[in-house]
Amino acid sequence: MRFIHTADWHLGRTFHHASLLEDQAHVLQQLVQVARASQPEVVIIAGDIYDRAVPPTEAVDLLDQTLCELVLEANLPVIIIAGNHDSPQRLQFGARLLESRRLYVFGRPSDQVRFLQFYDEDGPVMFYAMPYAEPAVMRAYWGDDQITSHQTAYRAYAARVTRQHPAGIRSVVVGHCFVAGGEECESERPLSVGGTGEVSADCFAGFSYAALGHLHRPQTAGSDAVHYAGSLLKYSFAEAGHTKSFNLVEMDAAGRCTVDASPCWPVAMCAPWKVTWMLCFASRPNRKHLVILCGCGYWMKGHCWMRWGDCGRCIQT
Repeated sequence: MRFIHTADWHLGRTFHHASLLEDQAHVLQQLVQVARASQPEVVIIAGDIYDRAVPPTEAVDLLDQTLCELVLEANLPVIIIAGNHDSPQRLQFGARLLESRRLYVFGRPSDQVRFLQFYDEDGPVMFYAMPYAEPAVMRAYWGDDQITSHQTAYRAYAARVTRQHPAGIRSVVVGHCFVAGGEECESERPLSVGGTGEVSADCFAGFSYAALGHLHRPQTAGSDAVHYAGSLLKYSFAEAGHTKSFNLVEMDAAGRCTVDASPCWPVAMCAPWKVTWMLCFASRPNRKHLVILCGCGYWMKGHCWMRWGDCGRCIQT
């Protein structure tokens, strides 16, 4: 089975007060093009669709356009879960209606284990969705006083899945959490204070693939089956060395997964500032200028934010 795993779009985010919507639209078009060409059985978006609970209308429009291209034009099923930046209630609005078009949105947690089943030539694959929720919310939904942290919430969830999952059937879990041992960066909002936000990788033992969101660097964490797709753009100067991507996953009949990271080529690049001017190559010939946006603190550290253009030079401003 083939599927795409992406996460942490953070639509509506700004970079030092500059809107990134054009940049986000640019990389989302790349994702749509890969999806059209590869024809996966399903596209997974593992949380932090928006950057804040009440996103700007332009961000909502961009999500609407992207999902229309994936679901209506490319005829691909899409699974979305809420992340810690999203409003679960707002994200889940209309979810029951959208299911008829194979757009599956999981915003709020549920007192039931929720899953979807897709088929390939080797049989079914079950996709389990666990949107982000605070431990107190999960404790209330499930009526389990033992849930006091993200770790105990995921253990309780895994135990419920184990009780009902048919033996021998391949499975994917979609979640939004911080797995212990994962590499953080400064653009991520902490899930909690004091380490109680960590989840151990063994919570995902038994799943063929864990499609996670929250960490912005693409990586595995604690297990070869636990994957973060990472964000589509560099959202801080600390990410200047990251290669941003989304995962194109091939699962065989035994549940073994081969992961191909499909790189995202942005309109803008976060790069070190070395000299007063430098020669640049245009990635988009229709852009009029090369603009530098910088934060004053980072300027002193020797960084700048560069947009590619067709003027041929990097102009210091």
